[in-house]
Amino acid sequence: MNLKKVIQQKFSIKFITYLLNFIPIKNINIHKKALILVSSSNKIEHLLTILKKHINCQFHLLSAISGIDYLQRVQRFVIVYEILSLTFNIRVRVKVFFK
Repeated sequence: MNLKKVIQQKFSIKFITYLLNFIPIKNINIHKKALILVSSSNKIEHLLTILKKHINCQFHLLSAISGIDYLQRVQRFVIVYEILSLTFNIRVRVKVFFK
């Protein structure tokens, strides 16, 4: 493994630990090098505000919003926000489940 990958992995773990300390999230997943945060619907505004305005996050770019309908689930609707921090070059997906 080269040095760049080691630094990226350590930064990602450090970043995830940092997020867990102050952001209202239910779950964190990593899928294909993408960080996925799962939040409740009543805390999504607070979560996105923190991710945008906090000095250690700076996710100022909303690159996509998607909606998914899972017919067989109780919480069948999911909204996915894809945000990007140009300062830190990190992309995060934020998922919110609805009934």
